Amino acid sequence: MSTTLRARLILYRDGELVEEFPVGKEPIRVGRAKDNDIRVPNAAVSRHHMRISRANSEKYYLRDLASKNGTYLNDERIQEERLKNGDRIDMGRFSLVFTLTPKAGHTTKTRH
Repeated sequence: MSTTLRARLILYRDGELVEEFPVGKEPIRVGRAKDNDIRVPNAAVSRHHMRISRANSEKYYLRDLASKNGTYLNDERIQEERLKNGDRIDMGRFSLVFTLTPKAGHTTKTRH
C-alpha cells in the first residue's frame, strides 16, 4: 500500500507564521502583484517571482520566473528544481516551506 500525500506551502515573515496554502494540480504563482495565487508584499520580491507546479503524481517543481533578486531553495539560487518535503524557499523577509504529509484515511494498493 502507498499513502496519498497532501502538499502545502507555509508562508513565514521574519520567522512568524503568516498563512498556509494547499498545493493541488494547478500551478501556483508567487509574487508581489495582486494577480498571484500567493501574494508576497515585499520590495525584494518580483511582481511574478516564481511558480510551483505538479508534474505528475506527487512530484512538485519550483521555477524562478526571471525574478530580479532570484529564487533561493535551501540557501541556493535556482532556476528550476524538484521540491522535497521540508524544502525552504526564501524571498526577502519571507520564506515558504514546502510540506508533504499523508492525507488522513487515504491509502492505495500498489501492484508488484
